[in-house]
Amino acid sequence: AGVEFSSVGELTRCPAANDTCVYKVFSRRALDGAALDRLFAGRVGEPLRVPWAAYPAFDPPEAFPSFLLDHTPGAAAYTPNALESAGSCMEVQAIAARNVA
Repeated sequence: AGVEFSSVGELTRCPAANDTCVYKVFSRRALDGAALDRLFAGRVGEPLRVPWAAYPAFDPPEAFPSFLLDHTPGAAAYTPNALESAGSCMEVQAIAARNVA
């Protein structure tokens, strides 16, 4: 069968509702009530469903630009934007910046 979701995480707790947890669940397809019941025992209410398109499908180029912009003896200039053509998202840029640093 396989896993019905890609990720699940607790967003917050609601003190006004006996510290009931609010979760976010990412999945490749909408989860029906039965699937949610398997994930959450005693769930309360109907879920808010938001189609985020969190997992876009794209074809990155085969060749990527260099991280190295310029290299002179004793110094170098780098750019984290070399990964921009592969996948433009904050997480990719944060990793690229860390690698360049």
